[in-house]
Amino acid sequence: LLSSSATRRLAQVIHAKVTDTTWNLGAWSTVMKLLVNHLQSDEAPVAKQNQADGDKSAVGSDVVNYDVIEYRLPGQPSSDITAGMSRLDGLQALLLRYFGVDNTASQPVAEEELEFDSLHVADSIAQQQQTISASERERKRAQRVATNVVNIMTERHYLEHRHERLLCNDLAVVATLLLSGRGEGWLDDESFFELTRSVWCPLFFDDEPENPTDIPRGWISRREEAHEDSQQFRESFVSQSLTAALYVWCFSCPVDSDSIEYAQFELAACLALARYPWLWMCNDMNEIANEIFSLAKRCKIRDPEDTAWWKRVEEEWNAMVGRGLAMRSFESALAMQSVADLRERIEPDPIKAGTLLWQGNRLGFCFCTRDVDFYKTAGAVPVLSLRSLQAEREVAVKFLMPVRALLHVFQQESSMTAAEIGMMLKYTEHLEKLAAGDIEDW
Repeated sequence: LLSSSATRRLAQVIHAKVTDTTWNLGAWSTVMKLLVNHLQSDEAPVAKQNQADGDKSAVGSDVVNYDVIEYRLPGQPSSDITAGMSRLDGLQALLLRYFGVDNTASQPVAEEELEFDSLHVADSIAQQQQTISASERERKRAQRVATNVVNIMTERHYLEHRHERLLCNDLAVVATLLLSGRGEGWLDDESFFELTRSVWCPLFFDDEPENPTDIPRGWISRREEAHEDSQQFRESFVSQSLTAALYVWCFSCPVDSDSIEYAQFELAACLALARYPWLWMCNDMNEIANEIFSLAKRCKIRDPEDTAWWKRVEEEWNAMVGRGLAMRSFESALAMQSVADLRERIEPDPIKAGTLLWQGNRLGFCFCTRDVDFYKTAGAVPVLSLRSLQAEREVAVKFLMPVRALLHVFQQESSMTAAEIGMMLKYTEHLEKLAAGDIEDW
């Protein structure tokens, strides 16, 4: 995959800087800055991705029915894919592996060749003699570098034209570096979450189509549809290491952030599995577990050998799979009927402010911002779309479609199982609780 000079240079600097003696805030900023050049390189990969990065033949098939039990995360791994290495040498090996490079093959680049500006913070942060204020300045500067990386990754040109194999590796690299930055304390919870949300929403939830008649979906879906062979796209894009990186990335976001933004991210994560189960449900779940174990350990997220922590990893994976498959069934049931038919079948029950709605393909999931009585509330009420987090328009009261009411319709016609209905009801309540405070302020 080292087809451009920018990518080769990035791999060399990873080899030189991600070590026990050199990995610090300055080195992290340096790698992130060179990552910008790599992301802006348009050269296509020259060789198939190293098979060590996951068996491409193991990509999940897009069958209608997935067995939740079959894709449960197995027990705590007994092996580490970077066993025998120090924590940071293992991190270096993981990063270089994304480029198909053996961690002993790349030669460190000479320091005089690294022409960095003020963002090249002195690697002597190891001196630890800086004042607190200086350390805080460097941390904020490093966060700006990370923001620049994310801005490039969410540009329309990048998302539309980046080769799918490079996009796979870019996501794994960015996830790993952001996780390392958070694990080392260089990114605070708020910055880490905002950077994560900024990437996940356009990829899996809303690609902001330029054509107003196009249905917002997410760039992965848009790219797959545009590809001449969707199965080939999947085989080029997915890997077990990417699956693990995405999961640890999502799992590591702060869990005590009750806000409309966190509800949006949670929905994007749920749709990532609902719409792309082939990205998560690989044939070798033991290998996925090994990848998660190694990544968490190397990025200093938490000691994965802590059995209590690993149990939480398993429980959240299994819950994520359950939510995602229930959402997949919900979206499938929605697609089977016209919006007009669904509206006619909804009972005119009162709606409380903060109720989760589904308002057709264009607005999608929304929150109602007012209490509504179908018989007393006249005209229209503003709805807060989870696509844009803005009150884009007012919706006539008679056209409001609460998710709970839709689930009741699907239950009556048996288009969803009782377990899926129960999972979606629980998830709907969860999203409403996350957004409750912001809806009240609204």
